[in-house]
Parts: sequence; structure tokens; C-alpha cells
Amino acid sequence: MTTKLLQMTTKLLRTTTKLLRTTPELLQMIQKLLRTTSQGGRARDNGFRARRQQGRTHAEMKRFADKFQISRYKELNLHDE
Repeated sequence: MTTKLLQMTTKLLRTTTKLLRTTPELLQMIQKLLRTTSQGGRARDNGFRARRQQGRTHAEMKRFADKFQISRYKELNLHDE
């Protein structure tokens, strides 16, 4: 009974050690993913503004927003003047 408990504890310690080693790598991967997704959103918004400044119509801008799923269309305060 004692040897079985000792074996299980050893196995648990090994698993915990492996998890602790991989945690920093996982955190780095998550941070990298978060950075790239937030930059992608900003790039889309900037493209949106650039198109608007080129004199695109409201309908063209709406199609662009729908195509790239830009939900901030109304927040960007871009409406026909």
C-alpha cells in the first residue's frame, strides 16, 4: 500500500513538473496571439478610414464593413455628409 502511494505521488510530481515547465511557453503563445489579433483589428479600422477619406459612398463603406465584419462601423462616426 505504501509503495503504491509513493509511486502515485512520484507520478503526480512528474506531471506537475512538466506542467510548470510548459506554462511559460503557453503564456508566450497566448500573448503573441492576443497581440496579432488586436493589430489585425486596428489595421482593418485604418483601412476603413483610408477608404472613407478617398471619397467612397456610404453604401460602398457599408459593403466593406460587412465583408470584413467590422462591427465598429457606427462607432467610427462615418456617415454621409
